[in-house]
Amino acid sequence: MIIPIVGNAAELSSSLIVAYKDHVDLSMAIAAGSSIQVVTFVAPVLVLSSFFFTQHLDLVFQPLELALPGLATILFTFVSLDGKSTWLEGMQLLAVYVMACVVFFLIPG
Repeated sequence: MIIPIVGNAAELSSSLIVAYKDHVDLSMAIAAGSSIQVVTFVAPVLVLSSFFFTQHLDLVFQPLELALPGLATILFTFVSLDGKSTWLEGMQLLAVYVMACVVFFLIPG
């Protein structure tokens, strides 16, 4: 949860600045690109770097670990389809992120 936020701090800040200047479409494109970057680069790097530690990571995910990013992707698609954004849609995206953090924190093992 922390690595994607810290690792993509530049994208996050530029997305916020662009959204403040009322270019929400560009802001959402930056956010989507940042998410794709985490999935395609950061996750495999963490798996490869785990070989140097005692507990190894793998790319075998539990069904819940696949369902939550899928839900977030579907929600992001519905939010971005109409080309407009409201505060409620933003709050929904934040709520999905918070729920995912809580669920991943509470998963046993």
